[in-house]
Amino acid sequence: MCLRSKLVPWTPPRWVPSTVKVPSSKCVLANVPTPIEKWNLKDFGDGKQQFFIKRDDLTGTSLTGNKIRKLEFLLADAIEKGCDTIIAWGASTSNHCRSTAVACAELGLECHLLLTSNESEITYDSGNITLAALSGAHMYKMETCSFDEADKRMENLSSHLAKSGKKAYIIPRDGVKIEDLIDITDDYVGKGYGDAWPELKELILEVAQSTGIFLDRVYTGKAIYAIKEELIKNPERFAGDKILFLHTGGLFGVTDGSLTSEIIEKRKIIPFPSELTSTRENQN
Repeated sequence: MCLRSKLVPWTPPRWVPSTVKVPSSKCVLANVPTPIEKWNLKDFGDGKQQFFIKRDDLTGTSLTGNKIRKLEFLLADAIEKGCDTIIAWGASTSNHCRSTAVACAELGLECHLLLTSNESEITYDSGNITLAALSGAHMYKMETCSFDEADKRMENLSSHLAKSGKKAYIIPRDGVKIEDLIDITDDYVGKGYGDAWPELKELILEVAQSTGIFLDRVYTGKAIYAIKEELIKNPERFAGDKILFLHTGGLFGVTDGSLTSEIIEKRKIIPFPSELTSTRENQN
């Protein structure tokens, strides 16, 4: 397979500064443009706000989420450099790692994932892990470590694979820079990555039930929780009454078991009422 046939030329939008180094090609993986829809959130703000949602959770089925936008350029760079293998690192339930694995399968690239977890083993209860495995990714479990140590391990794996003739491309763990974004707050991270508290879980369930939009406990759930709280505590942070929320995906994080007990509590499966069955069956 000629991997270069997967590339298409790319010209940056006019608003991109000329001083910024931009890629000349990309892989086409995402279903874009994604729609912007009105979002009828309940009990947010003082009632004057209108909420809209940019549905980047609809970039694809197995490639759902904004991660694929970054990968379209990173994997194109890998192909242009003659690489046939991709190495990525993330948490065991990482959306990024799942997206990388699926994209590699689509493009014909070999994929190796370094997955961190403090659990004794990584199970297939996570939708992200299951899809990565189905996509043929080579997965390695390791304990949580520093960023520098993770970088060294990816480099070591790259050197090891080179001995068997592979040319690996390491996905940078800081693939997207946020330094140029403004008005950032990390007040709603909780104790750390993946941490969730009762009020956060309750909001995720409420939004799902009232709007049909699914949020995860790591990213999107915390983001919408922050918006709700900031509209109360610091409403001046919002320049107007029209608020656009970028949904970055994470659907498979909703089904990883972290919300199961709360879901069961709210929506128990009960026996069908006997008085509603047919007369004949009741007689039998």
